[in-house]
Amino acid sequence: MAFHSKIDDKMTKVTKIRKAVRNMRAKRQSDIKKYSKIIAFFVIAILICIAGFFMLMQRSVSRNVEQAIDEALERRNDYICEKLEVQYDWLEANAAYLSEKSGLFEEENYALLRTVRDNCDLMRIMIADTTGYARYADGTEENIEEEEYFREVLKGNRAIIRITGEKSAAIAALLAVPILKNGQVVGVLGGEYDMAEACRKSFESAYQNMGTAVIMASDGIVLFSDENSETLGVSPGELLYGYLRRKFTVSLNLDGIKDKLKEGLDGCVHLKRDGESYHLAYRPMCVNDWVVCYLVPAGIAKEGFDFIRKYEGMLAISITILIIILVWTVLGMGRKKQRALMRSANIDALTGICNRKNTEEKVTRWLNQAVDLITVMQVFLIMDVDFFKEVNDHYGHAVGDEVLRQIGALLIRLFRKEDVLGRVGGDEFVVFMKDLKNSSDAKRRAEQLCSEVRKLQIPELEGKTITCSIGMAFYPQHGRNYMELYKFADMALYETKRKGKNGYTVYQKDFEQAEEENYVRRAYTEIHPLTGLYYNRAFFKTADGYLKKVGKDTHILAALDIDHFRLFNKLYGRKAGDRYLIFLSECLKKVSQEQEGIAGYLGGDNFCLLLPESGNRIWEIQKEMEEGLKKNGYSQAFLPMFGIYRISDPTVPAVSMYDRATIAMENGEYGTGNRICVYEENMEKKLAEEIALISEVRNGLHNQEFLIYIQPQCNIADGKAVIVGGECLVRWQHNDRGMLAPGAFIPVLEKYGYVAELDRYVWEKACSWLRDWIRMGHVPVPVSVNVSRIDIFSMDVPEFFKELTDSMGVSRELLKIEIVESVCADSDERIRNAVKALREYGFTVMMDDFGSGYSSLNMLKNVPVDVLKLDMRFLHFEEQDRERGISIVESVVGMSRQIGLPIIVEGIETIQQVEFLAKMGCRYVQGFYYFKPMPVPDFEQLISNEANLDRSGFIATEADKEDVIKEGD
Repeated sequence: MAFHSKIDDKMTKVTKIRKAVRNMRAKRQSDIKKYSKIIAFFVIAILICIAGFFMLMQRSVSRNVEQAIDEALERRNDYICEKLEVQYDWLEANAAYLSEKSGLFEEENYALLRTVRDNCDLMRIMIADTTGYARYADGTEENIEEEEYFREVLKGNRAIIRITGEKSAAIAALLAVPILKNGQVVGVLGGEYDMAEACRKSFESAYQNMGTAVIMASDGIVLFSDENSETLGVSPGELLYGYLRRKFTVSLNLDGIKDKLKEGLDGCVHLKRDGESYHLAYRPMCVNDWVVCYLVPAGIAKEGFDFIRKYEGMLAISITILIIILVWTVLGMGRKKQRALMRSANIDALTGICNRKNTEEKVTRWLNQAVDLITVMQVFLIMDVDFFKEVNDHYGHAVGDEVLRQIGALLIRLFRKEDVLGRVGGDEFVVFMKDLKNSSDAKRRAEQLCSEVRKLQIPELEGKTITCSIGMAFYPQHGRNYMELYKFADMALYETKRKGKNGYTVYQKDFEQAEEENYVRRAYTEIHPLTGLYYNRAFFKTADGYLKKVGKDTHILAALDIDHFRLFNKLYGRKAGDRYLIFLSECLKKVSQEQEGIAGYLGGDNFCLLLPESGNRIWEIQKEMEEGLKKNGYSQAFLPMFGIYRISDPTVPAVSMYDRATIAMENGEYGTGNRICVYEENMEKKLAEEIALISEVRNGLHNQEFLIYIQPQCNIADGKAVIVGGECLVRWQHNDRGMLAPGAFIPVLEKYGYVAELDRYVWEKACSWLRDWIRMGHVPVPVSVNVSRIDIFSMDVPEFFKELTDSMGVSRELLKIEIVESVCADSDERIRNAVKALREYGFTVMMDDFGSGYSSLNMLKNVPVDVLKLDMRFLHFEEQDRERGISIVESVVGMSRQIGLPIIVEGIETIQQVEFLAKMGCRYVQGFYYFKPMPVPDFEQLISNEANLDRSGFIATEADKEDVIKEGD
């Protein structure tokens, strides 16, 4: 019985075990099924969400695409109409001028037409009398009596027709206006306008320039088309409706389009061809029965739509879940290891400062990115520990490591965060000090480093003192990249060791004992990957070999530097900067290949070009860069500067020639039309003086040495000069050289990009004077301050003035802004936006130097200002130039009256100029004849007498207003 009982117990236990195993398997299978269902449900839910999201997205995109195309077409239609209106304005302004002449076909009239042609977008300009006899500005003649547009203009109306290649070199439109005299048509003035180019420019930025723009008559005949039209097979003269039926599957009846256009309606048609979808948008224009159409691929039209934002909740949930499940664990495990790996790749583990590779990269990056380093001191310092080998040999490597650790900590403590600190060898350290004031500052820091190293206490050394040896090289005097600076600082270091260690030495040229080949050994690859040009040393070595072969043949070496390139990258982005560098490289490469020269890239924005002097095409490169900037919508303020060195001795190293070309470039007149400067022997001295002047200016600003002078602006309408305002100018009360006029320092500040610091100083001084004068109980007159192109590109000028006046409690009506005309003529949108914002904030904007070479109605339309300032210094009243001067003044005054703007003439110095301006009806003047620029106390005394003031400000004269009304009638 006991035996059977034991058997039963065992069987019971086995049964229980088997049952538990079955339960575990069943539970596992159940869990697998349950989790599979959850996972399947989860996956299906995500798929449904994604599918639903994309369905909603496609519907939204389809609606938005058509709306966006229609809006884009409307904007570009307005653009074309505005361009036509500008051309009509030109023609009508000159027709009014011609109506005052005794005869239409006088030679001076054709001189006027040629001038207009050269300064506007009209290609051929003609005058015709009422018989139909027409004569063009180029001397050709034609009878247009039977032309429909001629008969329309004789009725007193504007006219525009399409002309073909039989009468013009391009497919263009002819615009014509009547010449009216006493209300009667006495002639016709017309000009040709390239409508195909207008189409191209209007649509070139739309949809990656992949669309096709055409202008057609309402009956479907294509009148004008852009260059993309040829790829689709449609051209002027073809019937667009027939072309669409032949080439595309059209979802709407084309006859319906005709009906819509007759009713003046617009629309958008969906087309298909070879499996691809297109959108055709159409809209009536402002002239004749013309219609502008735009055909764009649907795929291109859909790009750029920010549809994610509308459905970010759904998208964020699905993407977040996927990222958490698939990525989070992996990232969490690897994040710590990645940080440690990155640190070990860039930081020296023993000292905690940069390792060799990171040190070189940081210094090279700084030198390549910085543009204006020549105006400040950049110092490359190499230090090593004296007798370090003996320390390791006698006290062990652990003690040597402690010495290195303490030196690393010392460098971190002594130098600034922006300086580059690195350990580049066993006991060798590099310090790259940025933007020091002068060489004395560098030497002081080197002395301090030597002193602090001697104070280090290492117990294991048993009281022995640690010393160091230092060598220094300066950028750009001694080297222009990391390897050059390292080489020359290293030479200076060994000169310190030769003298007995424990000190520092600054590199001098007589230290150099190495052969020429060692100097030009490559630190980089020969061809730069971005520009495709010889890179750095490769250029100089290739140039040296080339010059040895050509011998005594006359060549030039040109240095190129893009003006304010760091600011260009800041405004337009690094990618735009790279595109600019590539574009300039292609220009240089093309010229070098054609002239059998050599082009090189030296890093940053620095280029070099070696050419035969007979093949010097620097002017062509400059023109090509101007066109490239304009085409891409960038400011002309970022053109390259060229320094030219004429090679007289081909045995001189090319790097030395480049230094001289660079000196010539630095002596060029930045900000002017002439951006090419040839090296002369006295330039090095001039450059050194300019750099010293920059430092003195900074000290002068800090010490308040710059003084505000104010030159009164007067109303002379009643024969007496009464003050309506003043212009704030600056003088420098130099500690050593006495009172300096702006001409002694402003050009240098503009050249090196430091004029903005001085401008802000003047603005603040002017505003603080207004505040103080008001607090004293006086009512001030408005004063104006000058704003330069650099100011606009380097800061938010409207916001600065707004905050300045608000913080000082000064009314914005009291501070007027003067912007020089050449800045306003710049096509960059920032300038137009800045002027617009200033006026919206309540500031009066004055266009300075108007009439000096850029003036046009079109410019004033794009950059609307409140007051024009004409500078008499641009006009000469000697006998041989008198008629020319009078014509310019009359034209500018007439232009100001046409647009109803007040004009102030500055630079008045003689009674003859005063009499002439009075005859012209100019009432506002500024100049030495009435008042010279004066210190603020003298100006205060002048305006304290209310009898000297006219508080009405600058207003258009009644004669101006009457002229505008008459011309409008």
